[in-house]
Amino acid sequence: MTDNLYLNVGVLHNYSLDQSLVLERARRGVESMGISWSQIIAKNRRGRIAEARHMVSKYLRDSGFSYPEIANAVQRTNHTTSVYAVRRCNELIETYDEFAKNYEKFKAQ
Repeated sequence: MTDNLYLNVGVLHNYSLDQSLVLERARRGVESMGISWSQIIAKNRRGRIAEARHMVSKYLRDSGFSYPEIANAVQRTNHTTSVYAVRRCNELIETYDEFAKNYEKFKAQ
């Protein structure tokens, strides 16, 4: 800490606290869909669970997570899976109105 406010701005903000809050909101969103967090991090590729995983990835990305951080949060091996999930979620939102409504409900939790 210094006497200069402009030099202390980065020190005053705790980013790890923000990330834990965003992850908690994502968990609540998943649970509101009737899916457990353990199903999200499992290697299950079934439609409903995969779509929920895509929603989580997009939500985390929109909340400021990097692709490697998203991969760690959903326990995937590398960041390219996160890139695909975010891209796929954007495609589904544009294509299917029902998916877009479900994503809005997910974000509201």
